[in-house]
Amino acid sequence: MHKKTEPKLQNVQFIVNPNASNGRCGKVWRQTVERRLKGMNIAYEVHFTGSPGHGTEIAAGLPAKAGAVVSVGGDGTHSEVVSGLMRRKATKRQPILGCLTLGTGGDFRRTLQLPVDPLAQLKVILDDLQAKRFVPIDLGRLDYIDSQGAPAQRGFLNIASFGIGGEVDDRVNRTTKLFGGFASFLIGSVRAAVGYKNKPVELQLDGNSLGAINVFNVAVANGCYFGGGMHVAPEARPNDGLFDVVLLEDMTFAEKLAFTPHLYRGTHLNRPKVRLLRGRKLVATSTETVLLDVDGEQPGRLPATFTIEPEALLLLGAGQLA
Repeated sequence: MHKKTEPKLQNVQFIVNPNASNGRCGKVWRQTVERRLKGMNIAYEVHFTGSPGHGTEIAAGLPAKAGAVVSVGGDGTHSEVVSGLMRRKATKRQPILGCLTLGTGGDFRRTLQLPVDPLAQLKVILDDLQAKRFVPIDLGRLDYIDSQGAPAQRGFLNIASFGIGGEVDDRVNRTTKLFGGFASFLIGSVRAAVGYKNKPVELQLDGNSLGAINVFNVAVANGCYFGGGMHVAPEARPNDGLFDVVLLEDMTFAEKLAFTPHLYRGTHLNRPKVRLLRGRKLVATSTETVLLDVDGEQPGRLPATFTIEPEALLLLGAGQLA
């Protein structure tokens, strides 16, 4: 009696950022992940990113017949790949995406409750692909001003924010990440908070003005975590058609320090100067320079418009969202 074999998985596209997490991603890919792939019944292609934004170019240029796309890197890599998939015009099918997280923060992985071990993550993703278990999820579309002062647009998978978040990214991405996501972002947050001045921002949510607010930070959340484990939006669901908008208002330095442990535990929503709102479109403007944080990257500044794109792709490894 012949042993039944599973049909071969076809056309899986891996987009790998070998420089993520100070080069750790490339080493784990070569020494662990690809070794496992070579022993599996799977037809795949590998595309390596070589510079910031390259993941977007690769994903946008994939042909219509390309199969599932697996982004390999950190949250910034996943965000780049999502931006590229949103630009694909050759097919009207929802893209199929898996996120194999080997980067610094790992925040979207936390929302999905995927394991830390890369081979365990790979198994979950490929098992879902084999079984055709796809969960439709929402994406964010961001219109903003880039670092060169020009209008730009990109997608985001997890969380975009503005205020202290952009300042932290700017610091973390210019320094070493050898200590890992938690330590890197915690140190960056404390250093940024020391000299940070809360910024006046005009907000409009779903066409309704919230007025001018002095903000420490505003998180526009599709996922639950940012900043290497801060549980900023504990009630967010990536498949409910809405952003969770978490406003951290005009805090003093002492209030910021006392607030931080609550932010990591996700127990901050009922504290003073914190508001949770929900909506599909947020418009933010300011008379001052307010930097953006987009899935751990710092691409530019306000003014910005954040728009939800409901069920924009099919996600692998998202079983707990079904």
